[in-house]
Amino acid sequence: WNSESARGFDREGYNVFIGGAPFIYAAPKNVLDRAGARCGTIVFPLHGTSDIKMEGDYDAYVDELQALPSEFQPLTFCLHPSTFGTRFDDILRARGCAITSNGSPQSPNYLKRFIQNSMRCRYATANEPSTALLYTAFLGLPSFLLGQAFRYFNVSDPYTAPGRCAPIVNATNQRFERTFRLDRLDAAAQRDYALGELGEMVSRAEVRRQFWAGYRSLRPQEVVRSTGWRLRKRLKLRYGL
Repeated sequence: WNSESARGFDREGYNVFIGGAPFIYAAPKNVLDRAGARCGTIVFPLHGTSDIKMEGDYDAYVDELQALPSEFQPLTFCLHPSTFGTRFDDILRARGCAITSNGSPQSPNYLKRFIQNSMRCRYATANEPSTALLYTAFLGLPSFLLGQAFRYFNVSDPYTAPGRCAPIVNATNQRFERTFRLDRLDAAAQRDYALGELGEMVSRAEVRRQFWAGYRSLRPQEVVRSTGWRLRKRLKLRYGL
């Protein structure tokens, strides 16, 4: 998305094209002016995947959120698909919490759903530095970190493990934590930070040129592998295969 994050991939030997985050292309201009009445806070809890399992003191997390002043209520928990059917999901439903989802991040409608769900609320929160808060800050929602992060219990943290991109990730998290504070909600400063992290838009012509330049540099076996991967992804999204 930006030059700083690209340095981690440069160290791994990748040829990186910086084109900005897809979200900045999807978000309409002046979206808050068209959002209508908004209330409460949308919550983006740290999540795992089908392979990475999370655990945490979920009741304490919900207690902390529900103790926020009335201007931050009601809460809407926006869950990653991997969270449904877990103990956290059970606890939220047992406590009568409002739940929504943006669907799979691989879905072509994911960013549209993210914007729609976020624009119903006045604030956004997460319990760990996350892309979600960069998106909400870009949209103009005052956003903040709150609550202890959940922990991985079947793998080590894939982003902060020794080596690889850990130094960059750790430095970014420190800046993130200074910016997204509940006691210092500055939507303008947060949006500036998000703009720096999400990168800048480039023209469609430049994206197309970079794509084909990279594609032509692939070896024949890599072209076959890449084409097969895209075909499987399309079939999965369209037919659930």
